[in-house]
Amino acid sequence: MNKAILISTFICLRANAFDTSQLPLSEDIAKTFPEISSSCYIIANEDTNIVVTSSNSEIPIDTGTFSEMYDVAQLATLHEMAKQFTDIKKFFQSPMSGNGCAIRYKNKNGARFIILIYGESTKEATSNDMEKIKVWLEQFYIYNLQQHDRHLLIPIIYGTQSAVNFKTPEIQPILLSSKKSKKVERVYRYRTILKAPLAPNDEIGYVFCHTDIFKNPIQQTIKAGINIKKSSWHRCIYDSARYLIFGTTTFIQREKQL
Repeated sequence: MNKAILISTFICLRANAFDTSQLPLSEDIAKTFPEISSSCYIIANEDTNIVVTSSNSEIPIDTGTFSEMYDVAQLATLHEMAKQFTDIKKFFQSPMSGNGCAIRYKNKNGARFIILIYGESTKEATSNDMEKIKVWLEQFYIYNLQQHDRHLLIPIIYGTQSAVNFKTPEIQPILLSSKKSKKVERVYRYRTILKAPLAPNDEIGYVFCHTDIFKNPIQQTIKAGINIKKSSWHRCIYDSARYLIFGTTTFIQREKQL
């Protein structure tokens, strides 16, 4: 007998890349960014796995001595370099790219950042720019956004069960600024019906969090988190007919009755 399964879905913070979909910064926050010598930098928040701000971070450059320290190619982007950075602080240099530095920095509010700068004329200029950025980062903090038991009942066609009740995580960390409001507007976008088979890593929707920091919402992926097998061929034909006649509601009603 099929029964609705209640599970906790997880928000996928992309392990292979910092998210940039929320960029650029809002005009008010961008105005507070300090004047620095370099035009090649990336600042990422490790708590939320998002890029706070960047410049020329997706253009491949000569990584110089950075490639001797970490597993990156001789030509790589700052984004790729930042993901490979594992130390607290490192200086590096390239005849093509100039001087650079990467640091891990925790501000006064406990928010954790990776700052990577390249293209400086001297090591001293690199250090000066790094200090200016660290001061700028003091405004940010991590706010644990409470999700009040939001459930998503999504019907499943061609599966060994007819619907799944997904529960969003109770707490979602969000980067906010002390210079702006705490207002966070959440918008959920998810598939209205799922097709079996369903694997744990399949994307079923997104949570968009609008804040005063970025012009675009912070986008986080909702993944299934479960495995649902495909049903027999005669059940698939039956499901197709029911879906064409009655739509998605018949799957939810059937699941509640079982």
